Amino acid sequence: ANSATVQTAKISPYGPAVSSIAAGVAGSPIQYDSSTYTINGVAGSVGGWYLNVDATDNEIYTTLSTNTQYNNVNFTPSAFLKRIPDPRDLQDRTYRVRLVIDKDKTNPLHRDPLSGYVMQPLNSDTTNYNLQRAFYIYDIEIVQAFERGVSDGIFYLTLLCASISPSTSNFNDRKFSQNVNEVYPTFDRDNPLADPDAAISVADNETIGLVNSTDGASPTPNKDPKRSITKEGVEFLLTDTGWTQPGTTPNYDSVNKRLSNVELTARAGDEETRKINIRQNNDGTV
Repeated sequence: ANSATVQTAKISPYGPAVSSIAAGVAGSPIQYDSSTYTINGVAGSVGGWYLNVDATDNEIYTTLSTNTQYNNVNFTPSAFLKRIPDPRDLQDRTYRVRLVIDKDKTNPLHRDPLSGYVMQPLNSDTTNYNLQRAFYIYDIEIVQAFERGVSDGIFYLTLLCASISPSTSNFNDRKFSQNVNEVYPTFDRDNPLADPDAAISVADNETIGLVNSTDGASPTPNKDPKRSITKEGVEFLLTDTGWTQPGTTPNYDSVNKRLSNVELTARAGDEETRKINIRQNNDGTV
């Protein structure tokens, strides 16, 4: 290389599992080298602390070992750590439902959605939906204002499920909402995860009304606020047995987490280009 370049190496091991391991302890990427070396003709220099990196994903070592211009170099420019940023807005880290109000529909007369209202599919003489879970509107983003006869109303709704029951027989007939304090998954800047797994919301058996996001482990689930309760809520909506009217099921594949062969992922970009229809015919058409 005739000019300065920036090379990278992948830290190993990495991830949430190493966050609680102290430096120098087995399993931590930060280790101490007590061996002595001769540097610049001076013997006895202790290696000291170092950051362990992946043996194969290491551009730094490859560049230094294969470029002859570095053979006699005593040092390289300073190394630094760079976090991977998440530039998305908080709302773009959640799963939302797109609601469109037809400007020309007159029966029944429509109105803008309101926060706190319960969502229920529209029934008619030929359709009769009866969702088994209750979903209510937590937050609303107006993309296009509804004006009767002029413009369709386009809204992005954050829905929460209000049908989380305790497991104890003492009051398992009660149903509570997902925890509104966990709408936005906790973000670990050192171990970024763009699309966290769906939460398993569990209602506490001792404190009535307390619901936590967990990993769903058995027999005792672990609290995990890094998981997404809005993703859990949308999966509840898609798999609800109330979508039983022939020809109008959401066509959701719960095994592969796909909707009409489209994977459910959180992606950056304009909402209108990322939208996925949840009302599908059995053949996958809208």
